[in-house]
Amino acid sequence: MGIYTSARIVVGWDYDEASILAGEQDVYDWTLENDIDRYSPYYDADSDACVYGIAVERTADFSAEVIDLSSLPFKAEQAKKELKQRLGCDENWIEPAVFLTPYVS
Repeated sequence: MGIYTSARIVVGWDYDEASILAGEQDVYDWTLENDIDRYSPYYDADSDACVYGIAVERTADFSAEVIDLSSLPFKAEQAKKELKQRLGCDENWIEPAVFLTPYVS
């Protein structure tokens, strides 16, 4: 078993916001039901340290990569639309943010 590290640019929510969106449902179950990924910033991170959403950019394990900054606004808007489509917009809707985070698996 190894620990793999990379980086992600994620459109989504922190744990507190994901909890609000999940309502009475457990955040883990909510992510599974809505096909939302959990991005862990360190090995064996607790749920409240993670980011929940869709990655719009990613690096390979153990690497740094050049990304096209000019495409990020478009990719972020597309991810926001996709999340709204998956979840619908109700009274609990929280606009997703853009996170730069390590990803450890």
